[in-house]
Amino acid sequence: MLLLALGVVVVGGVMLALNWLPGGAPAPAAPQPASQQDSRDSWRLSDLSGETTGPADYQGKVVLVNFWATRCGYCVEEMPDMEKAARARAGQVAILAVNFGESQKAVESFLSGKGYSFRVLLDAEGKVAARYGIRALPTTLVFDRAGNLVRKVEGAIREAAFLKLIDEAAK
Repeated sequence: MLLLALGVVVVGGVMLALNWLPGGAPAPAAPQPASQQDSRDSWRLSDLSGETTGPADYQGKVVLVNFWATRCGYCVEEMPDMEKAARARAGQVAILAVNFGESQKAVESFLSGKGYSFRVLLDAEGKVAARYGIRALPTTLVFDRAGNLVRKVEGAIREAAFLKLIDEAAK
């Protein structure tokens, strides 16, 4: 009986540590200020057509770098909202959806027929995610027009929050 109780406590602690709440509700995601030293750097990843790009290619625009995976339910839930924000702020923002740790075939299969306009990049080995200390999916990095990393948001974001992050970074 004691072992069962101990097991429940351990599992409960792990679930909280992973930001998982019963009932499928995501833990609240509060934007975190980024370090003033962080900025757009020269990393580049391949997109689904084999072309390489990175945040530095979008000078003068707000850039959202969203780390996600097809196996992440919250990532999948936020994608339509990210698309709405991209369309609402077309010309002002570049969204780079960086898939973390999955094959190109799996990503292409998942995206088939969804019609998302943002670029999807592949970080199969997790090197770019490691550079930014990504610990949870989804995580969104927000770079202002000058290329400074101004926010890091862990957890799913809805359309209104995406728009607010874009507008704040555009100032």
